[in-house]
Order: sequence, then structure tokens, then C-alpha cells
Amino acid sequence: MRFVNQTVYDRAALTVYFRVRRKLLHGKRRGIPYILLGVLALAELFTLVMALQAGEPGQLFSSTFFMVVLVALFFCLLMQDTLQARFTLRKLDPAMRDYETVFDEDGFVVSTEETEMECAYESIRYSYETEDHFLFFISKEKGKIFAKKGFENGEIDAFRAFIAKKTGKPVEYSL
Repeated sequence: MRFVNQTVYDRAALTVYFRVRRKLLHGKRRGIPYILLGVLALAELFTLVMALQAGEPGQLFSSTFFMVVLVALFFCLLMQDTLQARFTLRKLDPAMRDYETVFDEDGFVVSTEETEMECAYESIRYSYETEDHFLFFISKEKGKIFAKKGFENGEIDAFRAFIAKKTGKPVEYSL
């Protein structure tokens, strides 16, 4: 079998990539920063209430400022994948944003305007699927993303079965 895929690295694709990669890297520990930030916010909220009751303007300003910083940190934590995608897209060479991948029996070849990379299916350690993409990781830090709409014949089910057979592992679904 042979499958051809055209993918463009855009902000949406990179956001998905970084979200799945973060889940892969951090596993069940990914909720810890939210818990720590929540505990800090509660402690500072208590300090703010105490400052209001005591009528201390210096402490009130300090607590309010710290609460604003905590809200900003919480926003960054919630948007970390989108922010990382934006910064990565700014640094990415425009010639590397658009690529074609040909999957055949022996392996797959990823081609851009400037480079060509051959990969064996044995190098894929983790394979994931989202609503719009397939993601293959050769390590927990490095991977490739392939848009489902980028397949020439739209043979998504056949491709999923093909990859599962070639890697010897099922393609996991990730939100």
C-alpha cells in the first residue's frame, strides 16, 4: 500500500502537536502546576481578605498585585500549547512549513522544499490520533504531525490499520 499526505505546519496543527507532546512527556503529573497555582491563589486571597479587614493599604496593594500575577500565570498555563505554537511558528523557516510525506511498505519519506528525510516504521515509538491529525513520535520530545485532510484519497481507516500493522502498536486516540 502507498499513502501520500500533504501537511502544513500552522498554529492549529502545532497547538495539537504540543498538547499531545505535553501529555506524553508529563503523563499523570500534568495537573500538579494547576494544583500548586490554586493553593497559591487561595493563600493570597486569604491574605487579601485579611488586608482588607485590617485596612492596611501597603499590604492591600501587594496582595492585589500578586493576585494579578497569579491570574496571568494561570492564563499562560491554560494557553501554554497555543503560546508555544505561536513562538515556534515565528522561528520556523517558511520552507519547512509545507511538506509531503509518502508512506509505503518499507518506510516513509518526509519531503520539504529543501530537505528529505527517510524514516523506518520501527523508529515510531508512539502514535496518536486526534480529530484532525495523526502524530508519530520517535522519542518523547521529537515527532511529526500529519493532517487527516492532507491524505490524497482520504483513506483514514486504511492508513490507521496500515500504521498499526507496520509499527506493531495500535494508534492511540488523544484529545
